[in-house]
Amino acid sequence: MSSSLLQSLCGPVLRLPTGETTETSSIAATEIVGLYFSAHWCPPCRAFTPRLATVYSQAKQKGKSFEIIFVSLDRDVSQFEGYHSGMPWPAIPYNAKERQFLPGVHKVNSVPRLVFLNKTGSVINANANQAALQPSFIPGLADSVDFDTMIDNYVNALQADASLTNEKRIAGLDTVFKVLSNIINNPLNPKYMKLKKSNEVFKSKVSELVQS
Repeated sequence: MSSSLLQSLCGPVLRLPTGETTETSSIAATEIVGLYFSAHWCPPCRAFTPRLATVYSQAKQKGKSFEIIFVSLDRDVSQFEGYHSGMPWPAIPYNAKERQFLPGVHKVNSVPRLVFLNKTGSVINANANQAALQPSFIPGLADSVDFDTMIDNYVNALQADASLTNEKRIAGLDTVFKVLSNIINNPLNPKYMKLKKSNEVFKSKVSELVQS
């Protein structure tokens, strides 16, 4: 979803489990965002959180475009910080106004509650607790774009090929630059969101210029 939309929902910064903060815009390109309403005083929440954390970690390991944001219903900030420290995902800061109004927006009358939003900010599952635990959930998620690995792979390959002239090497690097520019400038376009370093179209675009 757009950076401005995500910030309007969750505020400008998110708290990391370590206590540090990160800009909310850093996860704006995510295909599915889960708002996780939970609290340490709630036994079912404490039972569900580790199961959800396992799903989250597996999704991240597989490079899926998926994020969870903890929306605390804890009774005080120390309880919130202690509970959040055991989670792998970011949270809306305890004192942020967004944390206070989001439960009302999503009509949360019991916890734990996981609400899935798509990239337009629309609710696609208002009670996704069980959906997230299904074996089909992770395979059904879109892939993330790994910019750093993509850049490293193609730049290193172009530089390492001794058979290339400088002219062809520059042409190949120019193609890499153009494709990455398209991804950066069109972050919500599905064809760029799902483009990975192994993408055959990407490879062919580079190869065509290198070999021409």
